[in-house]
Amino acid sequence: MTQACNAVGLSRATAYRRLRPPMVTCAPPPKPSHRRIPDAERETILAVLDSERFIDRPPREV
Repeated sequence: MTQACNAVGLSRATAYRRLRPPMVTCAPPPKPSHRRIPDAERETILAVLDSERFIDRPPREV
């Protein structure tokens, strides 16, 4: 292996890495944040923010 790598100009470590099959790893799905607002409450908040009373104000000012 050493002679072949020297002839091609390749590091032995690189040659051995390329011989191994690639490791397939699946990332676990992200956990939902513990600070997330429940969907029902979120819909209620969005309905209030979209109401006529607050339609022209940014959410930070409500």
